[in-house]
Amino acid sequence: MRLERFNGLPTSEIMVRVQKASEAARAAGLSGLLILQHVDIYYFTGTAQRGALFIPADQTGGPGVLCVINDLRRAAAESKFPTIRPLARLRDLPEALAREGFDNPASIGLEMDVLPAKNYLSLSKLFPDTTFHDASGLIRKIRAVKSPLEKKLINRAARQLVSLFRAVPSFFFPNAREIDIAIAAEAHLRGIGHQGTIRLRAFCQELFYGVVVSGPSGAVGSSLDGPVSGMGISPAFPQGASPKIIGDGEPILVDMVGAWGGYLADGARLYYRKELPSKARYAYDASLEIEREVIKLAQPGARAGDLFAAAERIADGHGLLDNFMGIADGRLSYIGHGIGLEVDESPVIARGSTEQLVEGHVFALEPKFIFKDIGAVGIENTFFVGPAGPELLTDAPPEPVKVG
Repeated sequence: MRLERFNGLPTSEIMVRVQKASEAARAAGLSGLLILQHVDIYYFTGTAQRGALFIPADQTGGPGVLCVINDLRRAAAESKFPTIRPLARLRDLPEALAREGFDNPASIGLEMDVLPAKNYLSLSKLFPDTTFHDASGLIRKIRAVKSPLEKKLINRAARQLVSLFRAVPSFFFPNAREIDIAIAAEAHLRGIGHQGTIRLRAFCQELFYGVVVSGPSGAVGSSLDGPVSGMGISPAFPQGASPKIIGDGEPILVDMVGAWGGYLADGARLYYRKELPSKARYAYDASLEIEREVIKLAQPGARAGDLFAAAERIADGHGLLDNFMGIADGRLSYIGHGIGLEVDESPVIARGSTEQLVEGHVFALEPKFIFKDIGAVGIENTFFVGPAGPELLTDAPPEPVKVG
């Protein structure tokens, strides 16, 4: 894959998204949506510059206005949004909206899942006659259904991972540490166009490319809301590869996120030196079976909770339920997550979820088993839900690979 720059979203893509947001706001009884988070601003405008985007429910006066604090010049060059205006400070927002004909909106939807309390309180003072509502679910639902362009970009991110997984054996040398393999993996991804930063929406959740873990370090827990975290190199960032030397006979899990044009794909593959313990092989085969069976069920209309229940039944049938997606009481209640501009999008394939899969959903499925003695074992792939069911995007060979 050659390194090239993605030059932005076309006007047609942006306007379709804005129209969907406007219709959803109108259906929810809102005057419009006020968007401040940079990823959401990018999704609806094609630029991630700092500012505020207002999308009215009534489009007769236009699609709204993007008010940019900085950098206005770059926002105007990158975004195809029709109306872009300067904004010196957030407190000038009511006046800026009024100039565009959007004065005194009765009710506004906000991204309350990510909006800082300080900003919310400021907005409450700036718009004293406006009622604010949580529109985060509305926005997540719109973003969950990917367009053909989004699928293309996610597939490009998935190709990065396919390239990486094939290259991983070449990274090994005698007494290699986890961090050595991670450095080589990150450099490989960066060299084929990876953007570097991995975005998560949830509060206090961070990720840098992904993790490389070997043996017992794969069982170390962390604040990261995932089954595999790793020790990392500091308590200040308690995840990722560590200076641990990778031993013979240890499962080595390389779990990384590809990124292209802002869009992400998630995947993991298993490696080993000398031999793979029989316990690890047994669990890995169970993870492959779970993936196969869940994907058979993951047709449009399937409920996410039913997919999770099917996965647990298979894990239980193999006598591995206490190690599925964690250990004992630390087990996670999901096996998959939507992915797009952020890692943690909808749908979430979780226990009891009634959310239904629809065409255009993209999700990462990650059936993994964790053992205190041998570490983490499992697979992860990214799938696009088409009319005939899930389409595998991260199509690197699934079998564990012996490395030097």
